[in-house]
Amino acid sequence: MRKVMLLVAWLSMVYTGFAQSARTVTGKVTDDAGKPLAGVTVSAVGMEKNTLSGDDGSFSISVNDKVRSLRFSYVGFADQEVRLGAGNTVSVKLATDSKALSEVVVVGYGTVRKKDLTGSVVSVGGDKVRDLPLQSFDQGLSGRAAGVSITIPNGVVNNPPVIRIRGVNSISLSSFPLVVIDGIPTFSGDVGNGNAANNPLGDINPADIESIDVLKDAAAAAIYGSRASAGVLLITTKRGKQGRAKVNYDAWVGFTRPFNLIPVLDGREYELIKNEGLTNAGTPPNGTTRGFYPYIGPDGRPVSTNWYDVIYRTGVSQNHNINVSGANDKTNYYFSAAYTKQEGMIRQNDFTRLNATMSLDHKVNNRLTIGGKFQYANTNNTGVNSGSTPGGAFATSGIGRLGFNLMPNVPIYLNDGSYNINRVSNTIGQGGNITALQFTNPQVLLDLNTFSSLSERVIGNIYANIKLFDGLSFRTTYGIDNLNVVNKAFQNALHGDGVANGGSVFNTIQTYNRWNWTNVLNYNKTFGDHTIAALAGSEQQYTFQEGWGANRQGVTDPFYNEFQGGFNTIVPSGNFLGENYLTSFFGRINYDYKKKYLLSVNGRRDGYSAFSPENKYGNFWGASAGWVISQEKFFENSGLSKIFSNLKLRGSYGVVGNNQGINDFAFWSFFSSGLYGTNPSLFFSQAGNRNLKWETSTKTDIGLEMGFLNGRLNVEATYYINDVNNLILAEPQAPSRGIPGNSILTNVGSMNNKGLELSINASVIQKKDFSWNTNFNITTLRNEVTALAAGNADIQPATSGLERPSMIRVGQSIGSF
Repeated sequence: MRKVMLLVAWLSMVYTGFAQSARTVTGKVTDDAGKPLAGVTVSAVGMEKNTLSGDDGSFSISVNDKVRSLRFSYVGFADQEVRLGAGNTVSVKLATDSKALSEVVVVGYGTVRKKDLTGSVVSVGGDKVRDLPLQSFDQGLSGRAAGVSITIPNGVVNNPPVIRIRGVNSISLSSFPLVVIDGIPTFSGDVGNGNAANNPLGDINPADIESIDVLKDAAAAAIYGSRASAGVLLITTKRGKQGRAKVNYDAWVGFTRPFNLIPVLDGREYELIKNEGLTNAGTPPNGTTRGFYPYIGPDGRPVSTNWYDVIYRTGVSQNHNINVSGANDKTNYYFSAAYTKQEGMIRQNDFTRLNATMSLDHKVNNRLTIGGKFQYANTNNTGVNSGSTPGGAFATSGIGRLGFNLMPNVPIYLNDGSYNINRVSNTIGQGGNITALQFTNPQVLLDLNTFSSLSERVIGNIYANIKLFDGLSFRTTYGIDNLNVVNKAFQNALHGDGVANGGSVFNTIQTYNRWNWTNVLNYNKTFGDHTIAALAGSEQQYTFQEGWGANRQGVTDPFYNEFQGGFNTIVPSGNFLGENYLTSFFGRINYDYKKKYLLSVNGRRDGYSAFSPENKYGNFWGASAGWVISQEKFFENSGLSKIFSNLKLRGSYGVVGNNQGINDFAFWSFFSSGLYGTNPSLFFSQAGNRNLKWETSTKTDIGLEMGFLNGRLNVEATYYINDVNNLILAEPQAPSRGIPGNSILTNVGSMNNKGLELSINASVIQKKDFSWNTNFNITTLRNEVTALAAGNADIQPATSGLERPSMIRVGQSIGSF
């Protein structure tokens, strides 16, 4: 009994002692205007304990006697640590930190503070492209970053823009930058059928984008090695933000119409000018064999047709987006769904997209965090033969030229209601004209021809991040990008381009699959005045592409306009098969001393399956240095500190490569199958080159960053040089060698780009309920071709076979006229 009493007394003393050593701290968190902040994370320093503030900003947290302070953190506000006194009540006012996001820049496989950056990187917030009436985020980058040129080639919806970072970086391969979405390199270009454009980047919902970072020089981009010659676009999508669940809905409605159309003649002016031309040629109109005369419509008046009204329209666009997001100390989540439907300015040209996005991160314990992202997109593109999409010919029936080429004194329909067409010559009907006419009736093409490109896409990744010990962590990420495309095209047998084949239909199915596995070790440590951030990693990437389809010709009845209808012949079309593999090892070391002297070195070794075993691997690297002059004592003690809030000098140098756009089996020699009459055959189709290797770009950058008015005005100037060597070009061969195309791909060309960049960013007004920011940038670029194949012979590229509008010549820039 005595033992039991002693045990109870001892437990009572332990409990009493524990109760006396614990206390509950309460308080309220507000912003600098006194408004309560909900969802602020309140953490006990020195103890694994935290809580969130309520809707009225109040909080309550129980801590032991070892806790001497509390830390308060909230997105958009500066973290604050408050020391605890004898009392148990704390009132905290958090200061806004509007620059917090803009100061953090995403770089390859990590992030870095803007003020510690020594490479050339531009960051664009996702809010800059979220509410624009665009199909893809890349269209919204126009004018927002120095050195980045975004050209919208036409008004066809979802047509991929032409993106160039510091000029053209290749002649035969791609000059499009590498696009990386949440760490996964993605597909780009145009996967449409040549008439219905389909930009894979249009599958991404702009409202889901948190930031877009552009890597321009070798110091920033060399971590991506053989794919970084044309620069890199890093897309970071949204995650949940600290606080209780929030539901957001936003929508917009827009209108689009053609602008600056070329003025055209009406019917009577056209007849006057054309007859005058006949007279001047010595063959005046005679009313019997030649001449241009009016067509009398059903209302008894001469016809005057404005073909612009037939082809163009005022398109209406709408977009709806809803998302749910939130986060606590353990879990971070973001879910969204979106719908957009956009009508182009050309009739029958539409874009529809459905999106669903999910992001989830969970902190399992103090060492392990897991998570993932999932994005689904369903996109439908419809179009016409505009004569202006990638791969599409600027043909006679291209609707883009018919608006100003067609004669205005002929009708759309004859008086009996039938189409005004000449079936013998496959041109528009003569109307009252005697002299022969050309071109086709666009109304028939709009009514009877159909072109569509439907895609379904899944982009996703899962990751695990393990904290091995203080300063060292390991992260593994596995991601996929699966894109399936169905392209359809029907051209009628009555009028236009389908007449030659008696009507035709194309159906193709294309599959683009990619998986990517990345493993990275990160080390971050500060030793007094020295800070080191290092990473080492490996990456494996496999890409598989295939396409198959057929072209059916000779429609047996005007009723049929689908592939499954009645046709006389069928031939293969759109068939391809390819795969490639990339294996890589990379690393980066960033070092700074007292935040004044900055150094960065990064490198990558890539192995790519398209090259022969002797040339499969390549080494790429970049190095940079920065000097924050405004941190020097002599600067702080001088009058300059009153003018400059920041002054930094930086420079970089390095070598990156280009393999984007090269054939998956470029070094192989091939025989392909065919038919000789009805007999199977083989023919020599590709002459390989085992000496083929990467195109390389040697990049040099020198930059100066200046801040004024306590950071409200920032100016950045950069001089850059990019020497591009080992350009892959078709080296002509003697016809007697029997080589397909009489050429072999060889590394023989070179060129360079150089110029200046200037950007100015100003925070004009920053108030609680109103802000005004403005920016200005300008870039100069001088491109010069320094070597070509075949003794520097000129190259005259063709846009689609009908015209050669430019030329490539040594000593001049690409695209010279």
